[in-house]
Amino acid sequence: MSEQIFVVEDHPVVREGYTSMFEEEMGLTVCGETESAKEARRLVPDLDPDLSIVDLSLEEGSGLELIKDLHATASERPILVISIHEETLYAERALRAGARGYLMKSEASSRVVEAARRVLDGGLFLSPSLNKDLLLQYVRNEHSVSTSSLHSLSDRELQIFELMGEGLTRREIGDQLALSPKTIDSHRSSLKKKLSIDTNEELRRRAAIWVELEA
Repeated sequence: MSEQIFVVEDHPVVREGYTSMFEEEMGLTVCGETESAKEARRLVPDLDPDLSIVDLSLEEGSGLELIKDLHATASERPILVISIHEETLYAERALRAGARGYLMKSEASSRVVEAARRVLDGGLFLSPSLNKDLLLQYVRNEHSVSTSSLHSLSDRELQIFELMGEGLTRREIGDQLALSPKTIDSHRSSLKKKLSIDTNEELRRRAAIWVELEA
């Protein structure tokens, strides 16, 4: 089954280019597109895409505010930003708003599919030209988990945490470790308690960031 992508981009030619690239890829399909933040807010709940691609420069509305709204509505659905804006100023803001990836438009033609698959798999995608030290320092400070907290995990819990960070679903983790979904749920509850995390989505997000930092 194809993963569905929604594109919010001001320029129709660029939207058409993204659609063409994704349609050539196995397992990826563009389910909708718009140039308007307002229209995106209307369409996304009904379309329920697996991934939203958002440009920060929109004629109608702010791309950053749209990211915040989409993330607040369905935090489990990843958002990838593709923008012409300076990364050192906007990438950190986009991640803070709820995006899981930032790619410069100058690199989009060669890396958009890679970026989309990365965030769909639960990872964090950063443009190669970004000053990663600066951005990852932000990630460590705001969204990661402390080393002392990780030391409190059992071997099995740490293994499950890592697999979550690699983007595996509950069922996939259970299949790989020969554990029942109920047992995986029990371990996730323990992980949230030990790491002071409230939701499964935040647990998955922090696991993905940890895996990214350890790579």
